Amino acid sequence: MKVTCNPKNTSLKWGMRRRLKVLHVIEDLENGGAERVLINLVRGLDQQKFEVAVCCLTRKGRMASELEEQHIPVYVMHKRPGLDLALVWRLRG
Repeated sequence: MKVTCNPKNTSLKWGMRRRLKVLHVIEDLENGGAERVLINLVRGLDQQKFEVAVCCLTRKGRMASELEEQHIPVYVMHKRPGLDLALVWRLRG
């Protein structure tokens, strides 16, 4: 079987496709290096290509407002201390 690729196929172009959904998961967005890297990464992604959101496992934190001001959703899962098996179901939903 021969497979061919038609470069004129408009369904392969980003403009004709749905945006790729990306969810970044982090403990919280309190002040810190990992949090700053995550915020810079999320803010730097091409919004034409990616639909981005951030999931905080425990609480939002002070830096969440930087994303929310740019209409980037920040979700909180309210993880309980220790092993929180219900968190898996909450993340799935």
